[in-house]
Amino acid sequence: MGSGSSVQRSGKGDRSSSKATTGSGGQNNLATAQQQQSGVPQLDKQLPFANYREWYNFKNFWKTVQRNKDNCAKLMFFKYLEQNPDLLQAYAKLRNMEMNEETAFNNSDFEHLANQYLDVFDEAITTIESNPGDVSSVVEELQNVGKRHRRISCIEASSFAVTTTVSKDWLSVAILQKLQEGFMEMARQVLQDRFTEKCENSFGKFFDFVAKNLQQGFNAS
Repeated sequence: MGSGSSVQRSGKGDRSSSKATTGSGGQNNLATAQQQQSGVPQLDKQLPFANYREWYNFKNFWKTVQRNKDNCAKLMFFKYLEQNPDLLQAYAKLRNMEMNEETAFNNSDFEHLANQYLDVFDEAITTIESNPGDVSSVVEELQNVGKRHRRISCIEASSFAVTTTVSKDWLSVAILQKLQEGFMEMARQVLQDRFTEKCENSFGKFFDFVAKNLQQGFNAS
């Protein structure tokens, strides 16, 4: 790397060469170099965030969820089942549960399932935090979760009175949209006045990232 004075002494040819690299590719390279020089960690392009700061802010919001994990898990899962009452029949231990918040929140089987759902998001965030520049292991694990749900749906379909629609579309867009409503409502309640438009946008982006990879795993042959 040359010093500042050596850049000033560069001839026209050097300036011309510099201009030639300021296209879209050159700008991306410049931005990457500036990030490296400033000490800002690299962010894998598979992630949905525009830059590291957006991911960093989202991660800090998520810490509030982690501090209230059990209650957040119940909030999300209850909202999800409330929007999908037919799905209650897919969970053998919840079929006879009265669907109201007080009953559900005091049911140990409900709590266990709720935490399993939230863990998918929480474990992904924890893994990304350890290496935001390479999230291939996160993508792989999410897709594996999707594949496991494919097997689960087949077992449920053959063992229980679950409709064909639920069996085939366990991770359908429609069902995931209902889960997203629960996910966003959880964030809204736990963050309260911190749940700004930007915060909501970041939570939505992360949910879409998780959902996309779950679906890819579920639909894989």
